[in-house]
Amino acid sequence: RIPIFEIVFFRGAIAWALLAIWLRTRPGGAPRAVARRDLLIRSSLGFTGLVMYVWAVTHVELGLASALNQSSPIFVGLFAFLVLRERPHRAVPPLVALGFVGAVLIVSPDLQGVNIHAAIGFGSALASALAYTWVRKLRTTDRPETIVQWFSGFVMILGLPLMLINGWVTPSPLEAVMILLQGLLSLSGQLALTWAYRKGEAAVVSPFIFVAVLLTLLAGWIFWSEWPPAAALGGAGLLVLSSLGFMILASRDRPVVSEPPFLADPYPPQTNSTRGQ
Repeated sequence: RIPIFEIVFFRGAIAWALLAIWLRTRPGGAPRAVARRDLLIRSSLGFTGLVMYVWAVTHVELGLASALNQSSPIFVGLFAFLVLRERPHRAVPPLVALGFVGAVLIVSPDLQGVNIHAAIGFGSALASALAYTWVRKLRTTDRPETIVQWFSGFVMILGLPLMLINGWVTPSPLEAVMILLQGLLSLSGQLALTWAYRKGEAAVVSPFIFVAVLLTLLAGWIFWSEWPPAAALGGAGLLVLSSLGFMILASRDRPVVSEPPFLADPYPPQTNSTRGQ
């Protein structure tokens, strides 16, 4: 019932406000943004992926929309090679092909007509993969809090005029609570994911989000009695298998890299003489 851009705006605004309050009250204050251009690129890619994902969720079965969006690990490996020059394993091309077949089965289960809403969901995966690749690129310059705050602020600033143009719908008390919860949960998820990409290699971290596919399939079945067609469900399974293959290959052949230092870190490690003060 709530318009898409209203959902998107509050998702960014609530996360930005909570993060701003936390950063102002913590010791050392808010960290300084360093790679502003890369922060802007990451934020714009994330905004694009978010809008496309919210659209897909409102028009496609929840589990399928999640499977498409969470197929981003398949393309993170490709973009990490193109952008970050991370050398892929020789088994990457077959895994990418497997994931692509899974996406095709979701977008066009009968291999005749194309579900445009599912195609938009697939586009959200590509945008998200690029966004996660840029998070990896930012790991040596900016703190996760800065990356998430820039993304949330970008969503809030760009979402406001789009929300007003699209039309305002006053949420009911229950809807208001749900909007608040999505802001809280999205902030928690973004912080956790950003820290994970900072500490680990992109191809190792990204496949863990495939758990969301299983959870949303279950939620769609329990709350909305949604059960995708057999071909589309098989496509979701291929996406999960492809992502798991990426995780296994990366963890075996490429060790997780150690956490790098920031170029500008206002929170240096505490020494024994200052710890607890």
